[in-house]
Formats: sequence, structure tokens, C-alpha cells
Amino acid sequence: MLHGYGTGEHAPGLKLDDDSLSACWETFCQAHSLGQKALHRADGENLVGVASTGAVCYPASQAPEDVEAARQGTFALPLGPRTFSHTLALDPLCLGEEYEKPDFIGLNLYQGAPVRAGENGPETLPFPAGFPRTALGWPITPEALEWGPRFLAERYGLPLVVSENGLACTDRVFLDGAVHDPLRIDFLTRYLRALERAIEQGTDVRGYFQWSLTDNFEWAEGYDPRFGLAYVDYATGDRTLKDSGRWYREVIRSNGADL
Repeated sequence: MLHGYGTGEHAPGLKLDDDSLSACWETFCQAHSLGQKALHRADGENLVGVASTGAVCYPASQAPEDVEAARQGTFALPLGPRTFSHTLALDPLCLGEEYEKPDFIGLNLYQGAPVRAGENGPETLPFPAGFPRTALGWPITPEALEWGPRFLAERYGLPLVVSENGLACTDRVFLDGAVHDPLRIDFLTRYLRALERAIEQGTDVRGYFQWSLTDNFEWAEGYDPRFGLAYVDYATGDRTLKDSGRWYREVIRSNGADL
């Protein structure tokens, strides 16, 4: 919503004024609620969720005051309609009375921000020089996949699904004909271990979806960043299972025991 209708970065490339963008959020909530009601009428066993890509903060330390600061930062009211927060969609749908409450929450999560308690409220800490980042420049912060689900479960009291998580790389076919992507294996290991910690703390996580099965067209960035477990030769359509794909297959087969 924000990037497609506010900043114009993504399709459909609109740059609406603040009032119009706020109307888009309201329309989104109404449409989701109506669609959910229709699916429930069609089959009472249908489970319908809503996915959010809001910001996630994680505590700079285990100190209770830093944990509370990170919680506040994750759900801080946006500075304006052009700032994305979970509160914009999830609060009306999950906490309000106007719309039908979803059955679960999906969380599209790739990164987070470290936060500590400051004299005037939560303080976001800068990343040091040389901090590990993805091919898109996103900081690699596995802690976000522990604290994000925990905070959302606490606030909304609903089961969670990690609907997107993964690593953008500049993968290539090596001389041996294989696609070696150890950075993705390392990334997913760290993030899945963090998610496991959230589950151990009692967070009701029903599923995890790695983005993506294959390389794909990535919004405004096009074909350059590759998220897939399988490499796609865009000229021929040929696909090559990456090292991470074989590794992930064993993770699934062992139900995470190999992590």
C-alpha cells in the first residue's frame, strides 16, 4: 500500500496525498473483511488471515526496559499516512469492532531495528559500519524473527504464520554447473533458530514460508536480486536447484531438527 500508492516506488506507481492514502487503508480493511465473510459463508472451516509488512523492532538487550522499548517501537503510531506500521491495518482488523477479526496473522518479515530505552522513549540504534546486509542493502537481523512474532501474538492474541522471509543474493551458476549460496543457508539457519526461540516462549506459530521457491521478478528491482531456492535462467527458463534448496529440503524432512 505505502510503496504502491504513497511513494510510487512500486506498482501502480501512484503518489497520492495523505487523505487519499488514508482512504486506501480504509478501503483495504473493508475489502478484506468482506472477502473474509464471504469465504466463511462458503465454508465454515475456511481459515482467513491478513499479512502485514510493518516495521519490527527488537531489544538491544534482554533488559526489561529495552524489551518494552522495542515493543513500543514496533507498534508506534506512524508519523503520518506515509509511514507504515502494523497499527494501520492490524489494529482496525484485529482489535476494532467494525470488521470481522481474521483467523490468523501473516507476517512478511526480512529485517528489524535494534531499540533500547532512552530518556525520552525508545531509541533506535544505528548499525555499525560493515554490518551484514543483503543484496538489496537490507540489514541481516535474525532477532527480528524472534521478537516480531512474539510482539504481534501478545498484542493481537492470534496464531501467526511467517508468510514471507528470505535472502536476496546475486546468485550465479559456478564453473561446476552448480549454484552455491552459503550466505542463504547461513541466513535461514539464523532466522529459523530465532523463530524457534519465539515458539519456545509460547508464540503460536502455525507455519513458515521461505521467499521464494524460485527466482522471480522483484517489484521495482526487477530480475537482479534473487530470492529463490532454485536458480532461474531467465533467457532459457532452465532451473537449477541451489545448495540452499537441497539444504532446505533436509530441514523440512527433519522438521527443523537439523538446524
